[in-house]
Amino acid sequence: MTQKNFSGFLIDDDPAANESAKRFSGERIALTFREPENLEEFASEILEARPDIVILDYRLDQRAGASGVPARYKASALAQQLRDLAGEATSQGNGIDFPIVLHSAEPNIREFYRPEKTAHDLFDDVIIKGVNKRDDDIQARLLGLATGYQLLIELRPYSENLTKLFGLKTDQEDLIDVQEISEAALTAI
Repeated sequence: MTQKNFSGFLIDDDPAANESAKRFSGERIALTFREPENLEEFASEILEARPDIVILDYRLDQRAGASGVPARYKASALAQQLRDLAGEATSQGNGIDFPIVLHSAEPNIREFYRPEKTAHDLFDDVIIKGVNKRDDDIQARLLGLATGYQLLIELRPYSENLTKLFGLKTDQEDLIDVQEISEAALTAI
């Protein structure tokens, strides 16, 4: 795998979150701050930019953005739309996939995100706003997620790359001769 620089978006309805985008950016990862817009058009625009990572605040519906009207959705709706569009693009041969990270205040995570169990599979990680974590630790987490997704994309189709996917040598192929794994690899996008 070649080492690459990554880019992505931090999406929040609070313009002050632009500072988080700057803090989370580093030598190998650059984040652009965006305020939410109309769900369908905005998700398509984000996907067309082919990001390596997307970070979302949970409550995207509290402040008016550039349009002057607050978004009428939360992070889970945007994450679902992005996952759906990425899946469609991948099935059409325009493979794109990227981690989606939730970045929100602890009360929003506790009151809205945690009880909504259906949204949990949409996010690859959760970063709580205001918790004193070092920016370089957060950068490392984001970089690790983007790098992991890049590796998985490079290993497609998985059915042909199972040994690489599991980090095995070719003489260890028999370790993964398990029907469930083979079936999953054949049907994975």
